[in-house]
Amino acid sequence: MNPLVHKKEVKSFVEGVNYYKISWIFIFFSVIGFIIESLWCLITNGFIESRRGLIYGPFSQIYGFGAVIFILTLIKLKANNNLKIFIYSYILGAIFEYISSFAQQIIFGSVSWVYNDDLIGINGRTSLLYSLFWGVLGLVLMLWLYPLLNKFLKVISNKKGIILTNIIVIFIVLDMLISGLAVYREQKRNRNIPPSNEIEKVLDEYYPNDYMDKVYPNMKFTE
Repeated sequence: MNPLVHKKEVKSFVEGVNYYKISWIFIFFSVIGFIIESLWCLITNGFIESRRGLIYGPFSQIYGFGAVIFILTLIKLKANNNLKIFIYSYILGAIFEYISSFAQQIIFGSVSWVYNDDLIGINGRTSLLYSLFWGVLGLVLMLWLYPLLNKFLKVISNKKGIILTNIIVIFIVLDMLISGLAVYREQKRNRNIPPSNEIEKVLDEYYPNDYMDKVYPNMKFTE
């Protein structure tokens, strides 16, 4: 074999913006979001309580979805300096938080955060003040965490990376399905609606209100 002939470079399974890259952005930042929320709770309240977004695993899916939207949007808008990243993240964060709160209330009849005491809150769903944190998080995300994630993913072989991605994605999808059904069933229990099928009976048995209160201590159901 001619030593001057180089093997064709194999592209990483997360090359560019594809299913695997987007999946890992969601996974990675769901965990980072859980850690951030847990530390914030400890700093502000002096104790640790559940900040999970899903019943199983250390995931806060709102951060996962938010990171995917932030990264794809900031790349598309060519936010190539700190000021642009901060401003775009500030605006995106406010919009995303408002829509997330609205969607949760429409789908599950519940809310997990309220800014009614904030003078510059918007319908209690988001806050212009707290959106500053989204701006800062956007900077941290794009300047540090996202490049760190890319470096980590590129050391994983394609075969292992593809298998691992699919396993975790399947787990999270099932986790989201179970969590959503459990919350929906809790809403019906609060309205004194008895279980209408075997699935709802299982949900009542394994995910009663006291269990759900431990997983989502800040979630409140609306009228």
